[in-house]
Amino acid sequence: MTRNRPQQNGVAERANRTMGDDISAMLYEAQLPSSLWGEALATQIHVWNRLLTSSLKSMTPYKAWFRQKPNVSHLRVWGCLTYVLIQKDKQRSLEPHKEICVFMGYQSS
Repeated sequence: MTRNRPQQNGVAERANRTMGDDISAMLYEAQLPSSLWGEALATQIHVWNRLLTSSLKSMTPYKAWFRQKPNVSHLRVWGCLTYVLIQKDKQRSLEPHKEICVFMGYQSS
């Protein structure tokens, strides 16, 4: 076994490859620049931790860590258009009360 050779850790290399492929697909599909790869990665990990994995036998990493089933009702398509409500005290008359934005991920907890 040779030290410092990532090729010898197939599980980690496969995970890294999957993350890279997912991020590339997310950026391409949303037609967003590659400079947003960090936001895409954070969202990819957020979702990945809520998916079943064969190494945990019918359990998600989220459930293994927090001992409760994850709520996935908040999941949205990364990079999609979204609307943000402008607070009443910040609204100007005759202007829209919402602003169009792009969904960039989830609040870290």
